Amino acid sequence: MKKMLKITGCIIFIIAVLIAALLIYLANNPAVPNNYTETVKTGGELEAKYIAMGEHEVSYFESAAMMSFKKYEIFYPADISEMNRSLPVVVFVNGTGITGSKYQALQKHLASWGFITIATEEEYAWNGFSAEMSVRYLELLNEYKDKINGGDNVFL
Repeated sequence: MKKMLKITGCIIFIIAVLIAALLIYLANNPAVPNNYTETVKTGGELEAKYIAMGEHEVSYFESAAMMSFKKYEIFYPADISEMNRSLPVVVFVNGTGITGSKYQALQKHLASWGFITIATEEEYAWNGFSAEMSVRYLELLNEYKDKINGGDNVFL
């Protein structure tokens, strides 16, 4: 009987270690692979057009954030300063345990099509506060765009 309990305990321990290793592996890899725009198979011309990268080169802006957000990660078209129009914004609202950096490939893809994307590194979102603060941060950057970095900031 003792031998059976030892074997059962060892099996449970091995399963727990394997599950922990799998979770660590998944936590350290992006949710969207960097090459997804090249590897996803589409069903037609329209899908093929929009799964490809858009016409804009992409720039990245990162800034420290308060509380558990850790940082804001913003992707935007590199030629934003030459555009004479407003751009749509996509706010990535993290799920529990998933940070914005897990979706950088998707953010780059959207920015190449003319979107501005913003995400935080908050790991345990539950009330939408980080999404609200992301929008407020973008509004602040837009309001003071000529005053940030001596007017050299082309972001927004």
